[in-house]
Amino acid sequence: MWIQAAVLSWLFLLTAVLQPSQQIFSMNRKSDLVDIVYPPQAHSERGLAVCKSNAVCSVLYRRFWFRMRIERVCRCPHRSECPMEWSSKRDNYTMTLNNRSQLKFCQAVSELPQCSAKSYAITVMTQTATPSLSKETIHTSILAACNCPPNHYWKFHQHSGNKFENGTTYKRTTYKCMKLHKCNVKEFCGNMRADYYFTYYQCSCPHGLLCLQKNHETYNVSEFLYTGSAYRAICSPN
Repeated sequence: MWIQAAVLSWLFLLTAVLQPSQQIFSMNRKSDLVDIVYPPQAHSERGLAVCKSNAVCSVLYRRFWFRMRIERVCRCPHRSECPMEWSSKRDNYTMTLNNRSQLKFCQAVSELPQCSAKSYAITVMTQTATPSLSKETIHTSILAACNCPPNHYWKFHQHSGNKFENGTTYKRTTYKCMKLHKCNVKEFCGNMRADYYFTYYQCSCPHGLLCLQKNHETYNVSEFLYTGSAYRAICSPN
């Protein structure tokens, strides 16, 4: 019964996640069919802005029960291709977002300095322009300042922003790259998205335990690239 309810919830939320103006396409990547989603202002690769240095070009979501979702952010310069394959092993063009999501880069992030807990690691820049009362354009860029290695997580650092007389606003959100410490038994270990069931770990469970959903109660969270409902997860026996 719980599984059936979860599947129905997934089907509903899958349609709710997509904005009406977003463009979604299905295509084959090697042997797998994936969904590619463009931001509202872009209808294809040509509509994407060119990536800045050390910018995230795509975000990959390896969804349960559904095709992998690829959200395009920008296009790589010089007609090079943004990596769109899921990386089972560590590679030079990928950073981990959560347990089932990855950030992809045009440039090798292995060439960046390794992140320190004392400084910000990645920045989400959002520009909202309203050239007319009936039209609003939103442009988002995600810029890495360092390489966040495995067994780390993204921790919110700070918000800042500006609003100009022409109606344009800039919002800047920064995150730090923090090492996962060891959890204790029955300790809170992360937030699990209520739509995709991905987990944003905040610590590492001891051997033999898993970071699992505590109950069916949700609460609002703000994580890297996600704001919405989530379940609390605790270190529990498998």
